[in-house]
Amino acid sequence: MLTSAGRAWLVGRATGEDTRSIAQVGIGSDGTEPTESDTALVSEIARTAATVSSSSDVVDITASFNLAQEYTVREVGVFLDDGTLIGRWVLADTLVGAGEPLDVTIEFKVSDGGVY
Repeated sequence: MLTSAGRAWLVGRATGEDTRSIAQVGIGSDGTEPTESDTALVSEIARTAATVSSSSDVVDITASFNLAQEYTVREVGVFLDDGTLIGRWVLADTLVGAGEPLDVTIEFKVSDGGVY
């Protein structure tokens, strides 16, 4: 779910008034449902650099993690270069073993009617 800050950022990017960029993806262990007012992951495990690609109406964000210990990942968030959380999503429990790679891909579509 995009946060209120995320929606405002998208509008600002579209009008050229906001120059911040997507910079990081974070993962966490809490499965609480996201809200538009979220400002952080509930129980952050790690963050890493994001790779972003976009077309006229689709944004793809990818990130790869390699954790030193075993975790159950339940949440993922996208952060701007100033640390602002623009979106938080809850996942089905994903057990990631120590040293196992975890690749995360987030895709959303932007149109005049909203973000999907």
